[in-house]
Amino acid sequence: MVFRNTVSSYARSLVSAALVFLSSRWLIKGLGVVDFGILSLIAAMVAIFSFLNNVLAASVSRFLAFNIGQGPRGRVGDWFGAAVVLHCALASVLLAAGLLIGGTLFRQVLDIPPERLSSGLKAYRLMTIASFFSMLAVPFSALMNARQRIAELSLFGMLQSAATFLVALTAARSGGDRLIAYATGWAIAIVVFQAAVVARVLRTEPDCRSKPDRRSVRRMAGRILRFSSWGMVGGIGSVGRDQGSAVLLNLYGGPVANASYGIAMQVASQANQLSASLMQAFAPEINASAGRGDLDRAGALSMRASAFGFILVLFFAIPLVVEIEYVLALWLGTVPPHAVALCRSILIAFVIDRLSSGYMLMANATGRIARYQATVGGSLLLTVPIVWLILASGGDASRIGCAFVFTMALAGGARVYWGQTSLGLPAKRWAMRLGAPATLVTAMAGAVALLPAVLLRPSVWRLFLVVAAGTLTVLPGAWILLLDAEDRNSVRALVKRGRTRSLARSRGGRPS
Repeated sequence: MVFRNTVSSYARSLVSAALVFLSSRWLIKGLGVVDFGILSLIAAMVAIFSFLNNVLAASVSRFLAFNIGQGPRGRVGDWFGAAVVLHCALASVLLAAGLLIGGTLFRQVLDIPPERLSSGLKAYRLMTIASFFSMLAVPFSALMNARQRIAELSLFGMLQSAATFLVALTAARSGGDRLIAYATGWAIAIVVFQAAVVARVLRTEPDCRSKPDRRSVRRMAGRILRFSSWGMVGGIGSVGRDQGSAVLLNLYGGPVANASYGIAMQVASQANQLSASLMQAFAPEINASAGRGDLDRAGALSMRASAFGFILVLFFAIPLVVEIEYVLALWLGTVPPHAVALCRSILIAFVIDRLSSGYMLMANATGRIARYQATVGGSLLLTVPIVWLILASGGDASRIGCAFVFTMALAGGARVYWGQTSLGLPAKRWAMRLGAPATLVTAMAGAVALLPAVLLRPSVWRLFLVVAAGTLTVLPGAWILLLDAEDRNSVRALVKRGRTRSLARSRGGRPS
């Protein structure tokens, strides 16, 4: 089940990453650097006002999967009803706050060229309203995730990515205001595909059609909200780091700085999303194991999720860090200032993050999140004052990546400390199982991939050699140093199963 979920989630992430990279090239050419920077700023502001909803989404998935793991004792229908009520109320509040506060920020605080203020406001309102409908659909996608219908959910995600890709292609070539054209098409695509997810769940899940007990719904909604309260600390840390930095960059560098930051976050986030999709595939099984009281299995799965997540993101991070200048020029044509340095720093930060990200799944599964969120969220939130100090002292946008690397390393250390003190997962075990081997694999792969970059001039051929060198080093290094005997046996069994199924299909039969 975990393997099937991983493959489908990974395929979705690959498709999404490819389409985002292609659409970004057309958008930055079609919109121009200034409007592209405004679009990046709008995305950051929408994320600020919807982060609470994202925190609740993770909590809802956890409660649903936990109750599914309890079997007949679980009350999935009641928990789903509570989630729907909570999200309807929250989405309405966030929509009102986003439209009111966001409009004030646009007019009085942010650095937006006067001639683009009206268009920027319209685009912001359209994207905020679309996000409202996306919030309403969260309990439905959370139920699909908890039921481990990851493949079906991934299909919806790929179709939505394809739709937004076509919107970007059309908007970049339109004759009117391209910023508004893109925001309008994007909003329509989001609403249509979120409505499709809701319709699918209503048709296939009896739990979402059962009439929940009103008293139970109020009590459960309160439990979800209380559980999420500590998650808000981590959410504030992540939002402060990512979106808070975007706002500070706008105040000190204007939309052009936002364009550079937007490109860097797209590159790093898409590479990280490929690994995060694996985390999503592990989450339901970890939650279900915790629901059954099998904490040993939940802990082993969280450690395995960290290992596989790190390997997957390293595949992309090594060649990108080495060849990012050439890749950006090949991808965008016009590269915003400081984008190269920002991409490298933020990629390194996300590589560090993957090494301990499995602890996040374990924290949600066990419900022991107070100390975890306080330490990790606090570490991430330190990014904002550090970025402010760098910019206020005259530093340019390229230097803020150092803040990301520092605070991500601090957050990773906080996770390992929390695992030892709250769950009895020894820090020494993490260091021997993940920390030391990952450092060695990264150093070897980085050194080997750097050789073609030092010896040859920039070209597609050199890029191919860097990718090949990194991949051929990461694969055996990870197999020998990062995967334990159980991991390797699981991979062999999965490969053998895949070959058996392929052979059966080629013969026109059914796999046994």
